[in-house]
Amino acid sequence: MTLLEEKAAAAPPAAAPAPKKSVKPKQKVARKPNGALHGIGITLCLIAVLVLGFVVYLFGLSRIQEQRVQNTMYKTLRDEMARGVAPTAPTKNGKPVAVLNIPRLGLDKSVVIEGTRPADLMNGPGHRTDTPLPGQPGVSVVDGRHGTFGAPFGHLTRLQQGDPITVITGYGTAKYQVAAIGDDRNPPQLTAANRLMLVTTNSSNIPTRSVIVGAVMVGNPLPAGTLSYASEPASNEKNLAIDTKALQPLMLWSLALALVSAIGTIAAARWARWPAYLACSPVLLAIAWNIYENAAQLLPNLY
Repeated sequence: MTLLEEKAAAAPPAAAPAPKKSVKPKQKVARKPNGALHGIGITLCLIAVLVLGFVVYLFGLSRIQEQRVQNTMYKTLRDEMARGVAPTAPTKNGKPVAVLNIPRLGLDKSVVIEGTRPADLMNGPGHRTDTPLPGQPGVSVVDGRHGTFGAPFGHLTRLQQGDPITVITGYGTAKYQVAAIGDDRNPPQLTAANRLMLVTTNSSNIPTRSVIVGAVMVGNPLPAGTLSYASEPASNEKNLAIDTKALQPLMLWSLALALVSAIGTIAAARWARWPAYLACSPVLLAIAWNIYENAAQLLPNLY
């Protein structure tokens, strides 16, 4: 055995390499959502839905609402005329007083409501309370909406000279013919003693002035009745007027919406999400409808 072999045999065996420690990947800690930002996001979404719903209500659902009221009012007025108790003079706001027919506009059996407040014109054309009823001696004024709630006067400017207009009241039927078209800056210049003035706004987007169609009576007027109409219209019955009285109920309905939404959120967190949503949805829809009705009264009455 050589010297090198003797040293190799005498040397201790080499130690085995230590096993490598496995490095576990760091686990990501889930961040808790920011409660304030989450609440703000939900609030903004609800506001966006509410505003979008108001637009749908104004230009879609309000038409259905107006048609339903018109059908009810027509039956009421027809029954009153049959019994001889239909109004023959200005009466309480919201009551049906006449039936208006304008063939060129497609208006057939359109019920005229007493009053021109925003709430009155939500139900159809409205008779201005400081003028005699249509068909009676003098100048009668009927307002109508241009873009919302059925837009009965949405195409008023399509009328042409000579177009017939028929009005039926408790005293009978009166006929008119369109004679002139103008606006509040240049009103129709008519001299006939017995006239019918139809008024709406100039736009369904941003109304800025009134459009006026003047029609003269054909034949003799109906009996005058008791002309106990107002000396001038109330502030919320003038052209393009709003009704600030709707602010208080609007605020109350908005508070009710916030309260029911909070109750629904708590119920969804502590109970079950979908049953809570289903239970709150009908209540929220009813509250939203009342909010929309009051908000619509803050828009110009001819809008």
